[in-house]
Amino acid sequence: MDKSFYSSLKVLVIDDDEMIVRILETFLTSLGIEKIASAPDGSEGLSTLKREGADIIICDWMMMPQNGLEFCRSVRADADETIRRTPILMVTANHNTEQQRQAIEAGANDILAKPILPKEIALRINTLLSPGPA
Repeated sequence: MDKSFYSSLKVLVIDDDEMIVRILETFLTSLGIEKIASAPDGSEGLSTLKREGADIIICDWMMMPQNGLEFCRSVRADADETIRRTPILMVTANHNTEQQRQAIEAGANDILAKPILPKEIALRINTLLSPGPA
């Protein structure tokens, strides 16, 4: 994807670790993404999503008071179809098959293990936001 694709995107980053938020913001900015919002947990993330919207959400699994799984369930149950359809990329430090199943069942579109690499973020964004086969 080219820079014009990325420059039009709005990304919501939800993580309670400020350092991880900054790292993700740096990765996203290097792709050309200029519109980045952040929240420290799932409940604030849902409020931010409803208020500002997003094309894609990058959400941590382990947060308090509302963790990533609870956040995914809240998004997928929202009354607003636009919110319900927003792609969610879950990130976690402890990625295994069971966690992947739980994340997908909760409503995540994909899951990515930390440490996160810039190329992986770009690949996942491209995959989640690319139109399907005609």
